[in-house]
Amino acid sequence: MTAVAQAVGECRVVDLTVPPAMDRIGAEYEGYADTMNSDDVRTVRGQDLRRLLDSDLPDPTLVLVEGRVEVVPGDRESGGLEIVSRETLLRRAGRSEFTDTELEQQSAMLSAAVDNLGG
Repeated sequence: MTAVAQAVGECRVVDLTVPPAMDRIGAEYEGYADTMNSDDVRTVRGQDLRRLLDSDLPDPTLVLVEGRVEVVPGDRESGGLEIVSRETLLRRAGRSEFTDTELEQQSAMLSAAVDNLGG
């Protein structure tokens, strides 16, 4: 039933029953909201660093292009903001193997650096 208002003297009675289609949209939104956590607002995520480490590209580099984090070859001609190369990540960390938790920690630091570039 759609929202129906019925005038009764000076009072108005309003039926706020949600139409089935709107209820379905609300459920989808709530499901989406439930999947979000603080990592979702990061520019760089641990999975991005895992893709960088596992890449077969020559000198893979993580770049930010139009709001997307991508792994590209180091000798690229395209634009984008360079975040970190695999070589630099490994050198700074002092190791070549990372747990998912360690990658999340590294991604948090890189995200903070990228996010603070604007001032």
